[in-house]
Amino acid sequence: MNKKYYLFAATLLLAIGVAFTSCRKDNDTVEAEMVALSEDDAAADDIFSDMANQADTHGGFTKNNFEKDNCKPEVTKTVDAATNSRHIELDFGQDGCEGYYGRIRKGKIIIDQQGLMINAESVRTITLENFSIDGYAVEGTRTITSNGINSDGFRQVTIKLTDGKIITPEGKIITRTSERVREKIAGEDTPFKLRDDQFRISGTASGINRNGKAYTATISAPLIFDMGCKYKLTQGIIDITAGENTLSIDYGNGECDNEAILTVNGNSKKIRVRRH
Repeated sequence: MNKKYYLFAATLLLAIGVAFTSCRKDNDTVEAEMVALSEDDAAADDIFSDMANQADTHGGFTKNNFEKDNCKPEVTKTVDAATNSRHIELDFGQDGCEGYYGRIRKGKIIIDQQGLMINAESVRTITLENFSIDGYAVEGTRTITSNGINSDGFRQVTIKLTDGKIITPEGKIITRTSERVREKIAGEDTPFKLRDDQFRISGTASGINRNGKAYTATISAPLIFDMGCKYKLTQGIIDITAGENTLSIDYGNGECDNEAILTVNGNSKKIRVRRH
């Protein structure tokens, strides 16, 4: 799995929450609820993506720039070469440690993989044991299934989050499930050159925020992440629905800029999405 994809996917819906605040004059009550939904969805996506990135990083599945990270877990690894299976435990300890970007991680990330991820039907499963990030307790199972090379000739994986649950430091509960398909549509022939990588993402997510409000988030037009663009996300549409209220954000048709069209209950305006 590619580290950069996780980092930018994790901040995607946070950008929606930030952008949405510019529309507060329209309807304060509806806006406040939708902002809360998008922010909690963003927070959940960010936390689960961070967990997955740690699994890739310290599980030895990707090469990245975390050599300067002072928060390195104790790694226990068992490999069965005959079946290409492996069991890995990443233990950050009960007291935890502060890593890159100031994040404090505690507990265990447990990884089980069957087969090589370059082969279709190979599966990597990530579970957690007393794990937390920045005081947020995290539960759930993340499953990455290799689909091999798809009909368009691109390497593809399906990423599912089941039973996702986050308990805030205040004791509030956020739940989340998601299923996404990721295709690497450019850069496959240059594995050590990240700037020419491009990914196409589709899928859905749903959950309940810390205020008990249910929502769904659907990628209605595939998201394109271009690693050669400083804004990364250059195309695609996300729709968020909560009861009778809808929010969508259209990231355009491939131009490398930070402009998007935000639509709230049918009212649209051009916005600039903050870069994270």
